[in-house]
Amino acid sequence: MAFIDYDGDRDLDLIRGRMGDLGAKRADFPLLAFANDGAGRFTAAAGVIPSISGANAFDIEVADFNGDDRQDLFVASRGGPDRLLLGRK
Repeated sequence: MAFIDYDGDRDLDLIRGRMGDLGAKRADFPLLAFANDGAGRFTAAAGVIPSISGANAFDIEVADFNGDDRQDLFVASRGGPDRLLLGRK
């Protein structure tokens, strides 16, 4: 999982990945987003992560990977392609 302010409201929201059995062939578990209400309570937020971004995620890193002053997500996936999800305004 990783904390990122994806909605721009200055509180950290949550992105959660899932990693299945290491021997599993499946590598498309959906990434889930949870919005922080500002008081530390998180609610599932649909539509934040594109459905094609699924992964067998064993690590999620937050950084400005492309230098545009927006936070991006890098998702390392076992048994499938790694994902770089670029932030948007």
